[in-house]
Amino acid sequence: GIGLNFLPVPTVNLGFGLPKGFDLKVRFVPTLKFGEEGDTGAGKFGLWGIGVMHDFKQWIPGIKALPFDLSVFAGYTSMKFEANVQEGGPNGKAEFSSAATNFQVIISKKISVLTPYASVGINMATTKLGVKGTYDFEGTQVKDPFTLSVASNGPRATAGLRLKFGPIAFHGDYTLAKYKSATVGFGIAVR
Repeated sequence: GIGLNFLPVPTVNLGFGLPKGFDLKVRFVPTLKFGEEGDTGAGKFGLWGIGVMHDFKQWIPGIKALPFDLSVFAGYTSMKFEANVQEGGPNGKAEFSSAATNFQVIISKKISVLTPYASVGINMATTKLGVKGTYDFEGTQVKDPFTLSVASNGPRATAGLRLKFGPIAFHGDYTLAKYKSATVGFGIAVR
């Protein structure tokens, strides 16, 4: 409604290095509440995800000495959004949720403070939208009048850059999939 096509969401992303070239990745947005409870438009938003990345180049004779990194990644992310709707009275809510699983192969090359990267893979997502509560339609009471569930599966490709200055990192990337997206962010690495 404001003419902007982006959503700023502060996200905690953690990575844990494990033996044999494995990394455990965790992302989390604690439940954010907005508006006054019971008011129209008030609600909450939350997100969490987990993934595993593995540097598999080390296992392939002949390419393990080449000057780039090659990894596989598998991840799952779940997002939920809920908001009060005026027409439903105190129990009327709009609920939106999305869950996605993706698998990808990632290639990257660190050049001093700059790391370009690219990936190809597949994304499988399910999105649900529902209007919950009891509503009065011209004298007829209707409970939970609307639910929609859509699955979207398909290929994805991402290209991006990361700049790292000591513990501070900046990144930006663009993903081509059924729904294109651009992501920018910054982070602090603690080792």
